[in-house]
Parts: sequence; C-alpha cells; structure tokens
Amino acid sequence: MSNYQFIIPNKKLVTYQVFSYAIILLNIAGLYLLNPQQESWSWGIYLLLLLLSAFRAIGDYRAYKSKRSLKSNVLLLVIIALFWSRTEYNMGIWINLLLAGLYFISTRKLTIVVSEDGVNYPAFPAKNIQWSEISNLILKDDILTIDLKNNKIYQHQIEYTGNVVNEQEFNDFCRTRLV
Repeated sequence: MSNYQFIIPNKKLVTYQVFSYAIILLNIAGLYLLNPQQESWSWGIYLLLLLLSAFRAIGDYRAYKSKRSLKSNVLLLVIIALFWSRTEYNMGIWINLLLAGLYFISTRKLTIVVSEDGVNYPAFPAKNIQWSEISNLILKDDILTIDLKNNKIYQHQIEYTGNVVNEQEFNDFCRTRLV
C-alpha cells in the first residue's frame, strides 16, 4: 500500500460551535439595536434565525454525543451577512463572511496523508512535507509522530473510521522512505 490516511480528531469542534452560536446571537442583537425602526417582517425572520440556531445547537449536541460530525453554521452566518447588507453598517457583511470562512476552515476534517511523495499535513494552507525533511516518522499505539530535521515534532492521536493501519507495515514503509 503506498497511501496511508490518518484522521486526527478535532477536539475544538464544540468550542467552535459555541462561539458560532454566540456570534449569531450577537448579530441578531446588533441588528435589533442598530436598526430599531425596521419592518415587522424583519423581526419575524430574526426570530426564525434564532429558533433555527437553537434547533441546530440541539441537533449538533446530539451529533457530538453520537460521534457523528457536527454541522456547520456557515449558512446562518452568510444569511445574517445578507441582513447586514440592508443596513447602513456594511462592515457587518464583511465581518460575518470572514467569520464564516474561518469557521469553515477550522471545522474541516483533519487528515494526514502519508504517501511515497511525502506527508500532506492538514495545516492552513496544507503543508507538504518531503521525505528529505523528515528525521523519523512512526506509528505506535495509535499515536502518529512526525519528527522533522528542523527539530519540529508533530504528534497526534489518530482515529480510525474504516481500515485499521497495520503499525508494523506502516513503520516498515516509512523506514524504507527515510533511508
């Protein structure tokens, strides 16, 4: 096998979810406080967004408890950015679009790919590490350790979703690449 994939659990997903809901609530409060003379249908839509956010929070909590992936709030942030476009505060549009992009990046699936060409590390932007830059790469007890020649070490607990990697076979593959 010439291509190994390791999924790193993103332990900060719940924190990102909580912050995204807080940002959504702050946006709705900001839209209300900065534009009190809005039409009555706008308040109905704000209330609908608030309820949708609450239902998503409950669904995301259940998904987290059952180890499924958490849903994204990117769409809600983009919808709220559209509401900011109706106001004179256009900075709200750009802030929400920036936050939606950052949220999307931070909640992506983190996968380390080890191949014959090197290691693709899930940083932002993705980092391609050549074999010539690696001092040692080992998998032991579901902990992947990447030791670079510039004295940086990446160490992650990996999570298996499908095929379990044979440690001995993987370590032999890495040893042949490092020689």
